[in-house]
Amino acid sequence: MTKLPLIVGFGGINAAGRSSGFHSYKRMVSDVLSADDMVSTWQDLARRMGLSQDTKLTDELIEAIKAGTLIRRIDSFDPDNILHQYKATINSGSDTMTFTVRKSKLPTKIPENWSLETQGSKVKITVTGDLAALLEDRTSYPVTSGGNIPAGFDPGSLYNSRFHPRGLKLTVYGASDALNSMGVDWQEILKHIQPDEVSVYAGSALGQIDDQSLSGMIAAPLIGSRVSSKMMALSFAEMPADFINGYMINSVGTTGTNMGACATFLYNLRQGMYDIQHGKSKVVIVGNAEAPVVAEVMEGFRVMGALAEDEQIKALDQSDVVDNRRACRPFSSNAASPWRNHHSL
Repeated sequence: MTKLPLIVGFGGINAAGRSSGFHSYKRMVSDVLSADDMVSTWQDLARRMGLSQDTKLTDELIEAIKAGTLIRRIDSFDPDNILHQYKATINSGSDTMTFTVRKSKLPTKIPENWSLETQGSKVKITVTGDLAALLEDRTSYPVTSGGNIPAGFDPGSLYNSRFHPRGLKLTVYGASDALNSMGVDWQEILKHIQPDEVSVYAGSALGQIDDQSLSGMIAAPLIGSRVSSKMMALSFAEMPADFINGYMINSVGTTGTNMGACATFLYNLRQGMYDIQHGKSKVVIVGNAEAPVVAEVMEGFRVMGALAEDEQIKALDQSDVVDNRRACRPFSSNAASPWRNHHSL
């Protein structure tokens, strides 16, 4: 007889708040719930967002919580101040131009039209003709709406998260939240199963992409920075599963992930169900962690038509002002509608 998989706990964090205790769900439907039903959720969000540590709720506090949750103006970076570089050819208007740099900043291959003069720890460079350069600029990003986790909440502040990418921080918090939601200590569960009867399926469709991982690794040579030893390892798409397995539950069972554009969690859920139904595992942890609300990743989605730009939203609303609360994932001319958030980011 096929075994029946049972959900015994769940957890994590998204734009609506903490999953366990149904807090994120209650936040999404808060407009139709009573004040008494919402007390515990407002209190939980107030603590996560660093707005209050006591149990007293005020109208001002609740409004602040509402403003810092769900789809809203992006607050993980400043959309009005995005770093951008332009290629340029500089010509001084005369035959030569000069500038000084430290010896350590000299390029390995000196251009043919440069001549060098050492001045202590620095080098005077004289360029004959043109100089190829990158000019730094700051631009406004055309998309300002996103599904950030609650404003003020940093899962990395809850543990020693040095050099961890954003997605991995969400993984550690989500897995801890899920394990604690069961109401049974993990060590007690291990007393009733074999060491290899645990499976972990969790991952990220995009891998880990931020300054501490893949994005930082690729950009480092172009921005004068260095690649760290952790960037490659922590960039892997299956790292959420590996981290849970190796560092949180210390399991010797199955681990891995199935990736999908928007369905990584569902693919992993199917893997977990299969293991239980066929007797391969008795306990399974499944999930996924995506943290792509960074300008570089969003630009990829924007140019493929997968993000609602501000001008599209204003046109649909027939307004000169962007209503970030109404933005959604488009893929069509209908770039915005209320509460159509495809998935939490």
